[in-house]
Amino acid sequence: FVVTLLLLQDPWMSTLITASVAMVEADLLGLMYIWDISLNAISVVNLVMCIGISVEFHTHIAHAFLESQSNTRTQRAIDSLSEMGSSVFSGTAPFPFPFLFSFLLFSFRFLFLVL
Repeated sequence: FVVTLLLLQDPWMSTLITASVAMVEADLLGLMYIWDISLNAISVVNLVMCIGISVEFHTHIAHAFLESQSNTRTQRAIDSLSEMGSSVFSGTAPFPFPFLFSFLLFSFRFLFLVL
């Protein structure tokens, strides 16, 4: 909350970003429970990375929304998504999906038995 408040200087938007990131984290914890994934070093690192990535993406869209010069909120949302939406989306998929986990082919299998 504090970092987004310092960067955006808007308490309401910082509150919305914090709530949205908390919902993302709650979804991830719920999926971990459903898939029977225990909390360990690997899963906690992934959770922390997800917090960082979601804060970054939410903040980019919120900043574009706040900087939009349109009059209505709907038009500001359209402007922010057209300005930053493609950048945020391309940041999630930097390379084709089949190659996403190719590094796992050369890793030791006992590391992933922890999951």
